[in-house]
Amino acid sequence: MTAAAWRWRRLSIAVLVGVLLALTIGPGTAGAHARLLTISPANDEVVSMAPSAVVLTFNEPVSLAGGSAEVLDDRAGPVSGEAVQSGVEITIPLGTGGGAIADGTYTVTWEVVSADSHRITGASVFHVGAATSSGLDASQLVSQGGAGWGIRTGAVVLSTLAYAAAIVAAGLWCFGRFVARSPDGSTHRAADPLIVRATVLGLVALIAAVPFRVARVGGGLDALSDNDLLVAELRGPIGQALVVSAAGLLVLAILVERRAGAWWGVAAGAVALAGFSLEGHSRALSWRAAMIASDVVHLFAAALWVGGLVGLTLAFRSSADTTRLTAMVRRFSNAALVAVGVVTLTGVVMAWIVLPAIGELTSTGYGLALVLKVVLVTAAIGLGAFNRWLLVPVVAGADRPGRAAGAATALRPERAQRRLSRIALAELAVLVAVVATAAVLVTRSPLSTDAAGPPTTGAPEVIAVALSDGAGTAEVTVSPGRIGSNRVGVVLRDVEGRIVNPIEAPVVEFTQVAADVGPLRPDVRAVDIGRYELDTALGVAGSWEVLVRVRVSDFASATGSTTVVIG
Repeated sequence: MTAAAWRWRRLSIAVLVGVLLALTIGPGTAGAHARLLTISPANDEVVSMAPSAVVLTFNEPVSLAGGSAEVLDDRAGPVSGEAVQSGVEITIPLGTGGGAIADGTYTVTWEVVSADSHRITGASVFHVGAATSSGLDASQLVSQGGAGWGIRTGAVVLSTLAYAAAIVAAGLWCFGRFVARSPDGSTHRAADPLIVRATVLGLVALIAAVPFRVARVGGGLDALSDNDLLVAELRGPIGQALVVSAAGLLVLAILVERRAGAWWGVAAGAVALAGFSLEGHSRALSWRAAMIASDVVHLFAAALWVGGLVGLTLAFRSSADTTRLTAMVRRFSNAALVAVGVVTLTGVVMAWIVLPAIGELTSTGYGLALVLKVVLVTAAIGLGAFNRWLLVPVVAGADRPGRAAGAATALRPERAQRRLSRIALAELAVLVAVVATAAVLVTRSPLSTDAAGPPTTGAPEVIAVALSDGAGTAEVTVSPGRIGSNRVGVVLRDVEGRIVNPIEAPVVEFTQVAADVGPLRPDVRAVDIGRYELDTALGVAGSWEVLVRVRVSDFASATGSTTVVIG
């Protein structure tokens, strides 16, 4: 085995060991994300005496910097003092003048920042003495879109440049020191100027992205004038990621100028890539070390893949010696095979850790971006596979048995080399799109909007269920319309819209066909003539079939059915 081959073998082993370590410390279940666990008083709860405070409990610490939490009366007037965050709890003191709040209905709103830099908004309602209304409209009280599209676009574009620059710089270093080495063991430094330019671009993009990233977390440009938020983020994930990545890129540029040993540059490149793993979803996970380790290995393997394609493209466009180019193609083909395997494996590990449920792939922006990334990576793998098994054997002059080899050897080496160069360039373009998608993933929450906390404001939707034989309708409401405890209301009306007093209380059944749950038949209690309530626990999200059966005489019943969606 040559010295160059042995060096590459050691690098491959190191990457694979990193993957194994990431897998062995993995959680085995989906990691947690910031979400509201409880709120006291509970949503839609009626309390006899006014509480002194509202307490929100999250599953992990959240920050009020750049956010808010308050309680409003029916006229949207504040009745609370300044909210206080301590660990996983946020306490909102009630009463602006030291006295207890009056009887009535109150709406709690919150807008906080989780550890993974995502804004969490929500609202809840409670009643003192008795319910006087259904609460204020939450859509008018809490932020619905966060930062504007310009801020989000700026953050994504600059983050993409920083990602791409760091990946290219680290990957080109490894390509020149391990893949493109001369037979005598000397290092190929033709791409060194490009490495330096990539590090400079990465540093500039990292610094320029900071205001956009802070504004994105804070919900707008006003966040840049919020000293508390600015200090918190610069000391927190954004600042930490910036310092680590910038330090790694700066050291890598210095190592290029000083012609340092190969492994020093590998270490600096790994540090630069590790900085990107310190911000985002990894901060909100109970098994944070597993996520960061997987992400670093994932990024480094991607750097070997992308940087190698850049180096190979430059080599094809230069007047490189044919023998040396052939050896370079063969080594990169082997390196890319390992890198692709590692990228795929670590990507699966991270998706398994981050996504709370498979349904989030299609119900969240994060899931859709992840699907797009998988499609792009699959396309890049297909292009790379075509190169490796059909073109590389021809360029390298090594016939392979089988149909693929027969197809490959039908090409002239010169034509195969040109085609390999074009396909490698296309593969590189696809991977640039993958990097852009990865930058989007960092800004998206893997949770559905309603998963951040209990929903709750406004009157529940009324669903009119037509009863058979022209017996009228049953108006069904389900509150709060999400998994967990639900209160169901039923109002019976005749065809003229008048309240009907049946012989006995109706029967209401809930069935979740997809999950093979039900039918559930909770007890129904009368609250007035023709008006009924029941409590049930719908523990599976999705479409539930609701069947209402009403006895209209001693010998006949009317039935009707509908579907309600439980979030």
